[in-house]
Amino acid sequence: ALDKILVVDDEPLVRRSLEDILKARKLQVVSAATLAAAEAHLGKDTFDLIMLDVRLPDGDGQRFLEQVMALPTHPPVAMMTGHGSIESAVDCMRAGAFDYMTKPFDRAQIDLLLRKAENYAQL
Repeated sequence: ALDKILVVDDEPLVRRSLEDILKARKLQVVSAATLAAAEAHLGKDTFDLIMLDVRLPDGDGQRFLEQVMALPTHPPVAMMTGHGSIESAVDCMRAGAFDYMTKPFDRAQIDLLLRKAENYAQL
């Protein structure tokens, strides 16, 4: 079951709306505005799902995705982008992302993502 989710996005509005949606689902949410903050959280905690922005002020979300995938046990990672391209989506899926979402998204899309993540975790 999903319990703790790491949200990595540099836009405060996106972080806040995701926090609200996820907390309403009784999930614990840790959020980070930068890759450095995300790495720090990942170093001291475990997560059931990571929602990761493709573009961050201090680097490329895909690079962080690759770091996460290199861990001995890793949570599913869903990539989020405001500037979706097929190429970027394919690159992220190849690198190990289990989902790729284009902003803005609504509650229904988040619920679908959470169901997918739960199924993914059971595999």
